[in-house]
Amino acid sequence: MTVDLPDDQRLLLDGLLVRLESIRDSTALARFMAEVLNSLLRRRGDAEFRETIQAAFADGLIAHTLDEQKALAAEVIRVVIVKRPEIALAWQMANAASPPAVGARRAADAPTAASPEAPVAPPAAAPSDDYLYAEAEAGLGRYVADIVTRRLAQLQVPPAALPSAAYHSGRPFFLFDPALAQVLGDFVAGPFLRYCRDGMERRVYRPCEGGVPVGDEAWAAYMADKRDPVWAILLDRLARLSAAYKAAEAKQSAGEGGDPGYRLVEVPVTRPRHYAILGVEFALGHVTTTRKIKVKTPPANALEPSEREALDLLAELRHLAERARIDLPDSVDYQFLRTLFDFNVRQFVAIRDELMGLIANAGTSGPFLLERLHAIDDVLSNILADILGLMLFTRHGDGRFGLSDFYYFCQGAARDFSAVSETRPFSVIEIASRPRELVLQVREGLRRRVHPDKLLSAVEKLLECWTVIGRTRFGDELDHGLAMFDSFAPLFADDPDREVIAEITRMVRGQLMTGGASRESLMLAVGRAYEPIGRRTAGRY
Repeated sequence: MTVDLPDDQRLLLDGLLVRLESIRDSTALARFMAEVLNSLLRRRGDAEFRETIQAAFADGLIAHTLDEQKALAAEVIRVVIVKRPEIALAWQMANAASPPAVGARRAADAPTAASPEAPVAPPAAAPSDDYLYAEAEAGLGRYVADIVTRRLAQLQVPPAALPSAAYHSGRPFFLFDPALAQVLGDFVAGPFLRYCRDGMERRVYRPCEGGVPVGDEAWAAYMADKRDPVWAILLDRLARLSAAYKAAEAKQSAGEGGDPGYRLVEVPVTRPRHYAILGVEFALGHVTTTRKIKVKTPPANALEPSEREALDLLAELRHLAERARIDLPDSVDYQFLRTLFDFNVRQFVAIRDELMGLIANAGTSGPFLLERLHAIDDVLSNILADILGLMLFTRHGDGRFGLSDFYYFCQGAARDFSAVSETRPFSVIEIASRPRELVLQVREGLRRRVHPDKLLSAVEKLLECWTVIGRTRFGDELDHGLAMFDSFAPLFADDPDREVIAEITRMVRGQLMTGGASRESLMLAVGRAYEPIGRRTAGRY
C-alpha cells in the first residue's frame, strides 16, 4: 500500500515497524498488536474497524511462521494508519446531521491522498453504440433482469443469527447474499442478452424500431404478448449453452498426445481479502482459492467455437461475481440459470411455505416432517430441492432443522457422501463450511459477551458438528476447524477476561479432539466459567 502520509504519521509507522521487528515470539506479537490497535483505534467511531481488523489479524496468523505473522502485522499497522482518517470521516458523516468541519485537528485526522496504484472500479458499461438495437436491448435487459431478480428472491432467506448451526462469520452463503441479485441481473442484461441477439431481433427489437418503450410500465405493456416467445428463446439458449459447456468439460479430461488444443485445469489463486467499513474499502491479507485456466490438449479434444463461447460466457458471470466479492461454486452453471428462469414459482412457494410452517410448529411430529422432506425430491428438481433444504437450514438451524437433520436430508438414501455432490451440490459446500464457521461462532459469542444461554447453545452446536459430520468425507474441514482455535489467543490478547476465555477454549477444543468428558459435564464446566463474565452484559445480545 503506497500512500503519502503526513510526517507525524510516517514517524509513527516507522517507529511501530521498528518495535515489531524486535519481537521474537508469537505470544509477544499478539500482545504488541493488541496494544497497538487499542492505541490507534480508541475513538468511538473506530469500534467496528478495530473489531474487523482484530478478527482478520487473528485469522491470518493460523499455520504461519513467525516471519509471516510479522509481515501480516506490518500490513495491519499500515492499513490502520492509512485508513483510520477515512473511517473517522465516514463515521462522523453517518452520525451527524451536518457534515464535519473542514479543518482537521491534526494530520492523522486528515484523509490521505489516494494511491496512484489503487485500483479504480470501472463505471458500469453503457449499451454499445455500434449495435443497431442497443437502446431496445438495454430496455429488454432491464425488463428480464427485474423478473429474474424477483424469481431469485423466492429462493432467498435472511442470514442466520447467532446462535445457529447455519451461522456465517462473513458474507452469507452465496445464494442468500443480497449482492447476488445485482450480479445475476447484470449478467442477464449484458453478456447473456448479447448472446441471444439473433433471436431477440426478430421478436422484440425490430417491432419497436419506430419507438422504443420508455419506462418499466411501457416495457411491461410492450412485452405483454411477447414474454412467452422471449422466454422460450432464453431457455433455448441456456439449453444450448448447457450442452456445449458439458461437452467442453468432457473434452477437458480426454486423451493424450498429438498437437495441442485447449483444456481447463484448476490452479491455486491468491488474491487480496477485501473489507468495507462505513463505505470505506481496504484490502488486508490474502485468500487462496482455485481457478480454472486454459492449457493445451490433444487435437481430438480441441474445443468447438460454441464450446469455447459457453466457457467464456460463464467466465463473465464469475468475473461479475468476483467484483461483487461473491465466491460462486462450480455448481453455478447453465443448468442452475435455466432452473432460475424456468421453475414453477407458485409450486415452489407453496411447498416452501408448507415446510417452513411445519418446522415452526412445535406440534409437528418428527416422522411426519421427515416424510414431507423426502417427498420434495418427487416434485422438485435436484437443484430446487437442494436450495429448499438450504433455506430450511438457514431459517431454522437454531431449532428444529439443525445440522443433524440437514446432514440427513443431504445424504438421503445414499450410503455415504461420495455421490451427494450430484444431488445436493450446494448443501455439500455448506456442510463443509460448518466446522470452521461454528468455531468462529463460539469465538464471536465470547467476543460479544452474549448471554450465557446463547454461548452454551453455540458450544452445543459446535459439539454436534463434530458428532454428525464424518471424518472420512470431511476430515480436512474438521482439521481446519480445530486450527481456527489458534486465532482465539491473539484476538483476546488484551481482554481483561482472557484467562477465562483461554480456559473455555482449552475445554472445548480438548473435547473436540479427544471426546474425553461427557457433553453434559463439558457444558456445565463451560457454563460455570462463562457465567460471571457473560452476566455482566446479560440480554445485551
